[in-house]
Amino acid sequence: MGQFGPDGQPLASKDELIDLFWVYYPDAREVLANSIAFNSKNLSSDISFDDLLNARRFSTVIYKSDNGLGNGVIKDYIPKDADEQLEESERIKAQILQMENDMWNY
Repeated sequence: MGQFGPDGQPLASKDELIDLFWVYYPDAREVLANSIAFNSKNLSSDISFDDLLNARRFSTVIYKSDNGLGNGVIKDYIPKDADEQLEESERIKAQILQMENDMWNY
């Protein structure tokens, strides 16, 4: 289901929503570490938003890239093929994970 405005009218469907801003993680980390994330599946264990992000306990879809090849919004350089767009998103995720792993190899 999408988001609704104060008058109850739909603003956009779930698939049409996009990010409105970015938060610089190092500046927000103290607030995230001191704020508890609600988990309806486990009420006996508290976890902070910082822990949730660091443990990657969330799902994402990358929709925009600045990687030198297909810069910009994925749907702009892979139009009309949702499956291919998702594959590109997964490829970018794998590339980011590989870069992170390479940073920790000595």
